[in-house]
Amino acid sequence: MLFIKLFLMIGSLWANVEGNPTPGVIPKYQLNDGNCMPGFGLGTWLGLTEDANSERSKTEVENAVKWAIDAGYRHIDTASIYDNENQIGNAIKQKIDEGVVKREDLFVTTKLWNDAHARDAVVPALQNSLKKLKLDYVNMYLIHWPIAQYFNGTHYDVDYLETWEGMIEAQKLGLAKSIGISNFNQKMLERLVSASSVKPANLQVEINLNLQQPALREYCRQQNIVVTGYTPFGSIFPSKATPNAPPPRIDDPSLVQIAHKYNKTVPQIVLRYLVDLHVVPIPKSVTKSRLEQNIDIFDFQLTQEEKDLFKSFDKNYRTIEPKPDGSLLPLSWTESPYYPSVYASITVPTYRLNDGYQIPSFGLGTWLGTRNLVEDEAAAEQAVGWAIEAGYRLFDTASTYNTEKSVGNAVRKKIEEGVIKREDVFIITKLWNDAHARDAVVPNLKKSLQALSMDYVDLYLIHCPIGGFENGTYDFTDYVETWHGMIDARRRGLAKSIGVSNFNERQMERIIKNSCVKPAVVEIEVNLNKQQSPLLKYSCQNDIMVVGFTPFGSIFYESAKPGSPGPRVDDPVLVQIANNHNKTVPQIVLRYLLELGVIPIPKSVHKSRLEENINVVDFSLTQEERRVMADYDVNYSSGLNCAVN
Repeated sequence: MLFIKLFLMIGSLWANVEGNPTPGVIPKYQLNDGNCMPGFGLGTWLGLTEDANSERSKTEVENAVKWAIDAGYRHIDTASIYDNENQIGNAIKQKIDEGVVKREDLFVTTKLWNDAHARDAVVPALQNSLKKLKLDYVNMYLIHWPIAQYFNGTHYDVDYLETWEGMIEAQKLGLAKSIGISNFNQKMLERLVSASSVKPANLQVEINLNLQQPALREYCRQQNIVVTGYTPFGSIFPSKATPNAPPPRIDDPSLVQIAHKYNKTVPQIVLRYLVDLHVVPIPKSVTKSRLEQNIDIFDFQLTQEEKDLFKSFDKNYRTIEPKPDGSLLPLSWTESPYYPSVYASITVPTYRLNDGYQIPSFGLGTWLGTRNLVEDEAAAEQAVGWAIEAGYRLFDTASTYNTEKSVGNAVRKKIEEGVIKREDVFIITKLWNDAHARDAVVPNLKKSLQALSMDYVDLYLIHCPIGGFENGTYDFTDYVETWHGMIDARRRGLAKSIGVSNFNERQMERIIKNSCVKPAVVEIEVNLNKQQSPLLKYSCQNDIMVVGFTPFGSIFYESAKPGSPGPRVDDPVLVQIANNHNKTVPQIVLRYLLELGVIPIPKSVHKSRLEENINVVDFSLTQEERRVMADYDVNYSSGLNCAVN
């Protein structure tokens, strides 16, 4: 049959399949350790009560598992954090006592929670799960997340490689027939495979129409690691979909038509598509009729054209991911050094400056503005370290940001780790307003270099054209004089390039007319509401590169000033453009600035957001999309404005 042929074509690199895909009979994958896993299962994570302590019903999961076994399910997925292992154990025991199944007929998966990542904590944690499940062994034991964290929210430093050694011990003791991981990305999986003699048999990750993970699936195919997909329905149910979730929904006409063709429902054809991707779906339900419907997908085949349609819905959109408001998963998880990054390291192009040096076309801003110096320093250092790992090579700071030391520490650590060399990164810092006298420029740059622990910066900017002292009085030093101090700094090799920040065209023109050295860069606010077309045109004509701060302007509700113009991040037009490119609204905004010839320097201290921001170099906006985004320009400033006439 075609279904069998499809699996056999995968060859020796993919798990073997046993059984005939007849109605109600589930094919099996042969794992890389010789054990077999059913190709379809029941997920049992239903969510917690308001006190986050227990399942919504003490029998809801138990009944679901009993109905599922009666319907032909032989693969049951749970986890210690689900707090339903007791219910699942009760259901399995009852069905064994009734003679419906034997223990060897069932494939039971459970997972190690984040608070037991120490090597010597793994076996006791599994023994506790087995006690609740009333079993002598589980068929699959997974590391739930690569993050070590106590229930009080604090992280502890345990490498998942150490945790994996504990998993191997559990397997050797016969407590788990097979072992694997969950929510690991490809980079983490590669590290684990290369570091251990025991390869994971299974990877469990989110897979659905909007998140098909082709690269990760292909890597697992090559490594003979079976992939289990949770949240298989993604956002097809309107009641479960977030406002910005991409289509389709359950009433999508094209999906409804395909479902009618096979006398199936839309959820059934979605599950069938995942099976055709060689994914083991584990849909969850506590409704008997839905349980029976979900498993009834092995008596038809999708055509190639239909599968191509399903493939087109892949938008790399995750339903299970930390959000800025802390929903779905704790945002603090992103601060763990082992949080599973969504994106691999990105390589961004560089531009040639008018003095011959190269500057990366994308960077990280480090102005946090909390005025809590300790918090700023710690957050900035961690963010810069993550950013370097994600591919950032340009870092923007200033003497007044109080983050120079943090930037320097993070860069030094990554150099010591061998991740980068000093010449790989481009460091920008700025002269503050109280040091505009010509003879004050070099001493202040030396202070910055001391804070950065560096011999030079790649770019030194006059922060504002207006001088001023801490007591609020103005310093009437002409910025042309200040510029000559900048030239002095460059001649001494303390700064490779020099430029200005918050200057307008008239001010830059005056510098050019009164100096033999032209600014290499101007750093200004550029975003949808303030696109600065005349200044961008002037800079282009004079071969001056533009770096844009505050690139998101007012698109985020929490940072928008009262009365600030739209759009916001949920603007339907921007959401549609983002969906066109499998990106988020912030990503298409950053891409638009790049296409204006601007180097954006978004700021963030969250790992997932840092990785998302830089992932904007693999697509281009259409002319019509750029026209739409150009129309948002209303010359509205969201940030600092000291470029007075």
